[in-house]
Amino acid sequence: MSRGTKQLPPFCLDCGAEVVGPFCGQCGQRHRAGPLPLHDLIAEVSSDLFSVDGRLARTLWPLLSRPGFLTNEYLAGRRTRYTPPFRLYLGISVLYFLVLIATDSNKFFVLNVWSEDNTEFGAFVRLLPRLMFLLLPAFALIQAVLYRRSGRLYAEHLVFALHFHAFSFLVLPLDALLNMYLRAHLTPPVGVLTVAAVVITGVVELSVVVYLHMALRRAYGGSWLGTVTRTVVLVSGYLFMLLAVALLFMPSMRTTLWTLLRAGDKLEAIPREVAATREAPVDSAVTVVDSTTLATDTSTFATPLELAALSAKLDVPVQGILRSQLRDTYGERRGDHAHEALDILAARGTPIQSATDGRLLRLFDSKAGGLMVYATDASERFILLYGHMDRYAEGLTDGMQLERGQVIGYVGTTGNAAAGTPHLHFGILRGDPAVSWARGAPVNPYPLLVPATSSAR
Repeated sequence: MSRGTKQLPPFCLDCGAEVVGPFCGQCGQRHRAGPLPLHDLIAEVSSDLFSVDGRLARTLWPLLSRPGFLTNEYLAGRRTRYTPPFRLYLGISVLYFLVLIATDSNKFFVLNVWSEDNTEFGAFVRLLPRLMFLLLPAFALIQAVLYRRSGRLYAEHLVFALHFHAFSFLVLPLDALLNMYLRAHLTPPVGVLTVAAVVITGVVELSVVVYLHMALRRAYGGSWLGTVTRTVVLVSGYLFMLLAVALLFMPSMRTTLWTLLRAGDKLEAIPREVAATREAPVDSAVTVVDSTTLATDTSTFATPLELAALSAKLDVPVQGILRSQLRDTYGERRGDHAHEALDILAARGTPIQSATDGRLLRLFDSKAGGLMVYATDASERFILLYGHMDRYAEGLTDGMQLERGQVIGYVGTTGNAAAGTPHLHFGILRGDPAVSWARGAPVNPYPLLVPATSSAR
């Protein structure tokens, strides 16, 4: 007898019934003995997980094209021809996780209102599928409340929830995959990519909501308007629970939300009327500080969540200056224009440090701003400008990476600053550095620095 083979007994090793053929006619177990080959194990796992026995193909098409149909079929007793609801949901959710890993979804989700490398959002994306899994029974419970007069048991609502979540996990990865394709194969302007990403995400997420409405109508009946109302209530309640559970288990998200709430009433509105920029003597694309207002693109106005995320990672850019020592100089009249930056007074030669992680865009000598540094934050959404420097720190070059707290220069009075008042002119713009390294919508730095803490950071 060759190695790895064994004489099969005439009875089933599981139930003991007589076996004729490769499977037991009593319990259905495959009739085999001896060591288990790896390919057999993989086939068994695949069969258990994805039901690769012909039923999956018969299940996927109605799942995608006939919302609510599989639920009705299952509750009507027609079950053997389709993959069971829980097995279907479990198999598709595994594929969903694999897609998220393969596409590095932190970089492609448009819902990422924090920076692309933000650990809070990355953690939330990784936690989201588990939250949806845990809250699936709660989803079914909301259904049971909304359709309490339907006469259905809770388990029947749960079957609907499993089918709906299976569809969601099948469709939602399209968002990440399509955006990944755009970034890999197309090179349009950043703004075009952003619009395309928003459109893709909107279509994908809208399709999920429309599918839910159609599935509810087919599975439960009712009027069109009544189903719309129930759909809105169901989606709203589910999203609220997802957020609540995420805040419960993610302290970093609670911190970000708390920062937003505290800063929200202090975040000043960006002026709607902004004067045209006077051309700088060296580079016409550069905004002159302390002599005119900044050129503004209203499409780049910062959202409250973006500002809260920046605030959480922003330090006072002058060493030794406490947040409590700052005075809000944003909006003060300076001749014929409003001052759109924060002046931080300090002794001449005091080190100036990068307020956050980011990238140095340009070293620039401006007639008005003197020696200046233009830099981005880590998300590349904000442009930070440091003016009136006495001198630069050694080793600075355009394009280099900056770390929060890294010394980039020293306080001075270059440009049009008064000789007896050394200070740092610190401005923030919400812009697109890929388009312009010196233009954007001005943001008041003061409420971003002061609300978070009164420490010396």
